[in-house]
Amino acid sequence: MRRWLPLVILASGCAHGAPEAGGGPEDVARECAIDLSGSWEEKGDVGDRYEATDDGRTLRLVPHRVNADGTALAQDATAGKVEIDLHRALGQVAGDFRMPEATGTGETCPLLLHAQLTSCSPDRMVLEIEQNYALNQRCTPSDLGSIASDSHVLVRTK
Repeated sequence: MRRWLPLVILASGCAHGAPEAGGGPEDVARECAIDLSGSWEEKGDVGDRYEATDDGRTLRLVPHRVNADGTALAQDATAGKVEIDLHRALGQVAGDFRMPEATGTGETCPLLLHAQLTSCSPDRMVLEIEQNYALNQRCTPSDLGSIASDSHVLVRTK
């Protein structure tokens, strides 16, 4: 079973690649001042889908897994548990990425990461997720000493 976005960061501690960012904060705020509601998928991976709702102030992305033909994955363990809430304020579109993180003991801990859009267009957005801590088996945060970030290009599905 595939694990969601920040788990790549937890395992590797390095960036997914160079971010495909827009210009400065004013450019991102202007680019992202459009309705981003709808269905999105990670570029190059049709199995990672996101349902977006956008009221003009808050963009909520709810990820879920699908089969290659776009039908719902029968065993999607993350359905309804992972949420990305981004707020338009202070020239940026940023907020929280929340998900349960499994510990080695079979328990889960709530993981909270910083997320932001770095570029938008009607059919494409770039989501960057930053992590500066990891959780141990007792759900206690430990400082990573630096910020790891991972960029994800999302494209609108037809």
